[in-house]
Amino acid sequence: MYVAPQLLPKEKPLSIAHHWGKSVEERLYFRYQFPYYHGAIIQNFLAKTGPLAQNFDDGIWRNGIWLIEEVGGAEALIEGFPENRSIVICTQGHEAKRLLDKIRNEFRDLQTEDSKVEEHYSLDGKHYFHYDIIQKAIQEGVGKAPSIEGDFVAIDNFSVFLTQDEQVRLDLNKEKLQPKTQIMRDHSQILIEALENELRKQYNLIAEYRGLILTTKDPRTKLRYKEEIDRCEKGIDEIKNKYLPQLKQEKPQASEGDILQEIQASEYRIKQHVQTELQTQLSEQNKVILLKIDQSHQSLAQKFLVGMQQQQAEMIPKLLDSIERKEVAGSEVMQMLQLLQDQISKITFPEKAEVQAALGDIDLSPKSKLKLALPIIPTILAWETEFEVGWSQSIPQAWQEFRSFFKPKRAK
Repeated sequence: MYVAPQLLPKEKPLSIAHHWGKSVEERLYFRYQFPYYHGAIIQNFLAKTGPLAQNFDDGIWRNGIWLIEEVGGAEALIEGFPENRSIVICTQGHEAKRLLDKIRNEFRDLQTEDSKVEEHYSLDGKHYFHYDIIQKAIQEGVGKAPSIEGDFVAIDNFSVFLTQDEQVRLDLNKEKLQPKTQIMRDHSQILIEALENELRKQYNLIAEYRGLILTTKDPRTKLRYKEEIDRCEKGIDEIKNKYLPQLKQEKPQASEGDILQEIQASEYRIKQHVQTELQTQLSEQNKVILLKIDQSHQSLAQKFLVGMQQQQAEMIPKLLDSIERKEVAGSEVMQMLQLLQDQISKITFPEKAEVQAALGDIDLSPKSKLKLALPIIPTILAWETEFEVGWSQSIPQAWQEFRSFFKPKRAK
């Protein structure tokens, strides 16, 4: 093993996306579906097979590799998908099945015997089948069978998957190994990775504190969490300032502006990654809520949904349906929005500016704004304990049950 996967590029090279994005009639797909994604499996495979990459500069990245066999010209794309807990192998060309068998045999050595991985087969990369479904359908002469995705798909040509040559192997002893100097990335890449690791910790903490703010009712505790968020934001600036001179030293030919752009790009990737992780934490119920909110402001609503109490999350879809059924008069919608905007102006919370901008969006209808406001109202009501006169007493009578439901109980 001499390829260091952790030093490979994070993003799939565009040349791979372009080549494998072309339509090809005959391809074979095989998927390992794990109960939990083990990143070490794909990394060990890359470390073992990296020298066989189609081209080291654009044939391998941190989660995958593009292989081409010198004899026969069969090629394969092997890619790990951590978010889906899967590794997918796609082969094409002459002797594509033989190449698939070779790759599966290599993966077999990397997995433990008690691994509960599932194996799925496909001819289009969209509809996958279990082996026993394929075997039964072909034996019984059934033209179509149910895929894992639930669709009935023609299965006649799937007989190619019924056998596997467990003896064939990839030729890993070739003399075409890439020089180590090509594989080892420069020190600046290591610095970027260290920068991203430190930024990731801070953004994860910010996400955690924002969730805690939404679930606690004690104003003093909320303020403490907000102070922690401020501390993390200052820490982010300190981290970027720490790595800027180090990167300038490693890249003397690059301007400071170029290096700052690289740092900002890393920060953006981390923020997107944290946002994606938050999305996976949402309950199915909260996903239903997001679908009912205008797409341009779903990410804002999501911040308030994370960590929301279950009873609150259960009521919001009912209220959204009430708005869609036009059970709320237009005058009540306008009144509630005005009261909400007035109250927001009096309090402080992390997303205040973003909420005010969304509620002031002239392209958003009043009812769309109210839909967006529903996940936010519990936070406003929770902060209300700091004020002598609260807005909730002025909510239209038709929504008093809603107010009383969300109103946090004061300590006796």
